[in-house]
Amino acid sequence: MQKETPSSGGEMGSRIREHDWGSTPLGPMDRWPAPLRGAVDIALSSGMQIVVFWGPDYLPLYNDAYIPTIGDKHPAALGRPAVENWRETWDVLRPLLDGVRETGEPFWARDHPFLLVRHGFLEQTYFDVSYSPVRLDDGTVGGVLCLVSETTGRVLAERRLRTLSRVGVAASGAVTRREVARAVVSVLGEAGDDVPFALVYLMDDDGGLRLAVPHDTAPDRIQAGDDLLRSMTGAGSVTELSGEPFGASGPAVALSLTSGARVLGVLVCGTNPMLQARGPYQEFFEVLAAGASRALSAAEAHEHERRRTRDLAELDNAKTAFFANISHELRTPLALILGPLQELLEDPSLGSEQHTVLRTARRNAMRLLTLVNDVLDFTSVDSGRTRARYQPTDLAAQTAELAGVFRSSVESVGLTLRMEVEPLPEPVHLDRHMWERIVFNLLSNALKHTFAGGVTVGVRSAENHAVVTVSDTGVGIPDHEIPNLFERFHRVSGSPSRSLEGTGIGLALARELIALHGGRIEADSRLGEGTTFTITLPYGSAHLPQDQVADAATPYGTGPGERLWLPVPDERADGRATGGTAAEHSAGRPAVERILVADDNADLREYLVRLLSPHWTVTAVADGAAALNAAREQNPDLVIADVMMPGMDGLELVRRLRADPGTRSVSIMLLSARAGKEESLTGLTAGADEYLVKPFSARELLTRVRGVLRLTATRSRHNRQLRELTDAALAINEASSEPEVLALTEKYGRLLADSPGAKVTLTSGDGLRVEPANAAVPGVGDDTVLRQLAQLTAARLENLKRLELEHRIATTLQLALLPEVPRISGAEIVGRYRPGNDESSVGGDWYDVIRVSGDEVVLVIGDIVGKGVKAAATMGRMRNALRAYALEDPDPGRTLSRLNRMTAGRYDRMHGTVLCVRLSLSTGRLQYSNAGHPPVLICRADGKADYLDGALAPLVGALPSTVFTTAETRLEPGDRLLLYTDGIVEKRSADILSGMARLRSEMVKAAGLDLDAQLESLLTLVGDEDTRDDVALLGFALAGGESRPGQSADTSRTNSSKENRPSPSESASRFSDPMASAGRSGKRSPNSRSVMKPSPSASMAANACFSSASRSPVGSVDMMVRLPRRPVNALRSISRQLTGDPSTEPPAPKYGLLSLIGRFAVPVPSPRKPRLPP
Repeated sequence: MQKETPSSGGEMGSRIREHDWGSTPLGPMDRWPAPLRGAVDIALSSGMQIVVFWGPDYLPLYNDAYIPTIGDKHPAALGRPAVENWRETWDVLRPLLDGVRETGEPFWARDHPFLLVRHGFLEQTYFDVSYSPVRLDDGTVGGVLCLVSETTGRVLAERRLRTLSRVGVAASGAVTRREVARAVVSVLGEAGDDVPFALVYLMDDDGGLRLAVPHDTAPDRIQAGDDLLRSMTGAGSVTELSGEPFGASGPAVALSLTSGARVLGVLVCGTNPMLQARGPYQEFFEVLAAGASRALSAAEAHEHERRRTRDLAELDNAKTAFFANISHELRTPLALILGPLQELLEDPSLGSEQHTVLRTARRNAMRLLTLVNDVLDFTSVDSGRTRARYQPTDLAAQTAELAGVFRSSVESVGLTLRMEVEPLPEPVHLDRHMWERIVFNLLSNALKHTFAGGVTVGVRSAENHAVVTVSDTGVGIPDHEIPNLFERFHRVSGSPSRSLEGTGIGLALARELIALHGGRIEADSRLGEGTTFTITLPYGSAHLPQDQVADAATPYGTGPGERLWLPVPDERADGRATGGTAAEHSAGRPAVERILVADDNADLREYLVRLLSPHWTVTAVADGAAALNAAREQNPDLVIADVMMPGMDGLELVRRLRADPGTRSVSIMLLSARAGKEESLTGLTAGADEYLVKPFSARELLTRVRGVLRLTATRSRHNRQLRELTDAALAINEASSEPEVLALTEKYGRLLADSPGAKVTLTSGDGLRVEPANAAVPGVGDDTVLRQLAQLTAARLENLKRLELEHRIATTLQLALLPEVPRISGAEIVGRYRPGNDESSVGGDWYDVIRVSGDEVVLVIGDIVGKGVKAAATMGRMRNALRAYALEDPDPGRTLSRLNRMTAGRYDRMHGTVLCVRLSLSTGRLQYSNAGHPPVLICRADGKADYLDGALAPLVGALPSTVFTTAETRLEPGDRLLLYTDGIVEKRSADILSGMARLRSEMVKAAGLDLDAQLESLLTLVGDEDTRDDVALLGFALAGGESRPGQSADTSRTNSSKENRPSPSESASRFSDPMASAGRSGKRSPNSRSVMKPSPSASMAANACFSSASRSPVGSVDMMVRLPRRPVNALRSISRQLTGDPSTEPPAPKYGLLSLIGRFAVPVPSPRKPRLPP
């Protein structure tokens, strides 16, 4: 039997084998019945949660998967009676086990609840269970095989999800905060398994919390500043509460209900002690709090909106009452204005000009009266105080008569007015004043928005009502604007119009007046085709208030007085027609300044022209587009424009004028009826020079215009002088001789002084005075400009003297320091030096030829950073040091390394580019090392030429730790070398690569000449205009002889070993990576990274960057080169940072170096203050 003992089963398999079963009712394992052993084997070999209950005491044997179900009782539960292990739920578990054992029938259930103590507390759990009998050989049931699967998480999640959903549905229908609170508490009251009790506190005006739904034991209010309130509204959305006043009801949590950072209230929820407080339970409360917060926020917003609506309604009622009661105050002053104006117009002695002015005043007063009547009628309708008098009226005749008033205005702008009026079967009861308002309003809108075609007025009968239509062929109305068309104060935005004037209440008033007649109005429109308004009015009077119905009609007509508010029937009524032409006005005297006036109101336009034309030449247009065209054609001194104009308004006109280079400097004055600081700032910010608010007096207008014109003249004069002074500065700075400076000074001095022959006296630091001629002294206003010109001229003359002297000294010193080229058997060596003609660019180029032991010779060429006498002296020290090092050890790389350490260690830190070449005349072996210098050019005997760009490194003195490598190749008999400085390949008009290509081409072309003539021909590449920099050339030719076998490919070696041979690109990588020296020593910085090899051209760009950066005149230079991991475009960024005196201006950069950097480097953001190791 021992062989059938369980041999696997993980932890429980081992425990079962090791357990002392002999002390239990089961007895030793070798005596277990076969069904028991089989059941145990099934349990141990299964991944499901299985426990075997055996015998009458239900001794448990379980597998590893069942351990979490036992919890803390494991492993003591193994082999103990079930009642001892599951005492807390034995009243549920025992009937299940007894039922299977006694009946032999299996039991199965989903989500069966059990209360278990697994982790020190009574826990509510749910399981899917399957209990099956295990029969002995005699057929009786010996035990129960239990398969369980815990579903606690799913059951609780589904239950909580249902609760949250019900809370959301209930709270969504609430419109006040208290209704939200009641809905939340009601739903949570039915979710006792998760929330034993729930309380909602809302924040009150005093900063305390007040209970929203009454509760028997909870406090009604928690005062502001109470510790309990601070704990309930503290950080975190879920806060555990303990003690009074909620402790008596069991454990609880406080959930802050917030809207943004503002606390709206607190939801206090009891917690079920039989559920784990953390994890999903806490997440449930967080989601519950978020949902309740959203519902409270929505309810608060609804309450706020309802209060706002109530306040607006009260304000609207107050406004309506105000306007209804103020009619007397508004109409009385207008009556006192219109009456005297009419009397004056009837005076036969009135002149034509005064008559025109008075008619304009009366016409605008009538227009003001119409606007006042519209507002007052609208408020009367709103307040219900309108009293109408409905009279039986011939609607067709009355409508035709009213429409006829508009005929002259419609036809004056090129439109047609058609009448399609049919006789009606019976009269229509109308209030004739109201009907006039309705018809005039519709016709005014049609005239305002129609630019071609015409307007049609129709009257016809349909069943039991009359139909009136007003149709036009205008711009139409967009579909989305139709529903809002009759809303008060609504205006269709962006619609083309003859004028922007209007209150926005016309159509709303028309609808209200039509409704008082028992009718309705509708609009049908197609964008770009036109609009039709249709009015239906019922016959009879049964639908009208009987106390306002008259039995008979009284005479009614529209006299001339009522028509005076209409537009004047002339060409000015069409804004688009007059806008295309500019009418010029003047008072018959010459005027320098020209003023352009733009306003869509013909009366105001005429008024402005009448005020301004006696003083200036005035042009008037009717809209912004016409003003823009006129400004471009006429170039006025001042543009006066109204802010509100159809099409292009005044602000848009300002923006267009300022954006056009031809009109950018024109002065602009805006006129607006909108007063206030914000409106003025808007106009001035847009670019206007002046902002004048209507109404304004004639004196104020003229004063403002004169001020703007004076400012314009002063600004133009200063701009011209500034341009001339800038031209003078550039010209004088480029002058290279004293006579040229004096000629330019005389020229620009006259221009700046605004008077021919003005005296300009120049005084330099050493007392030099230059007085070209005696002339009139300029005005005081020109003194500052002339003084600046004089200082500039004097400084340039003094600089020319100093630079000329330094140029002579530096040239002499440099020529004295350059050596004579020695004669060497087996080779020809030629040197050439040409100083530059730029006083600031002499003194840096040098070369040397050094005879070393045997048949070897060292060729050196270099370029010192800096110019002038100091550079020439530095060149002598560097040349002497290199000669000494080369005589001790001729290896080029080691020589440059020693020279670098010497120069970098000096207090004045000399910098320069150096190219060192070592040649063996007997073997043709050529070794070289390059410290930031243009590469050596080799011209083979077969006519091919190329550059040797190996062994590249930074210039001498840049980095003390730089190790220079040596590259090697072979020179065959007849081959020639050219060492040169950058002056021969750099031109202002081309980059350095183009110069190098030209040099190689010229070298090949002159290959048939002897070496001396060949170098002379190369110097012709430097034209007179390009010889600002000095040029040094060193040529070498290997005499003829037998060819020597050997390697022709470049090889590279370090100074100390041939084992580790970095390639030229690796050499550039070391130079580019500030941590390269640490990498070679085996001490790698933690911030260092492996660097891909850049191309030779990238290395050249890096060297050029170092060379250019180190030419700065300041004390120190920090440089950083960053290379990415990708080999393509390896050199991604080169940055330079100069430190020292910020007032020191660096010299002009070498164009070739910068173009080389620009060709191979891609701009990237510069890092913050990159620092290199010392």
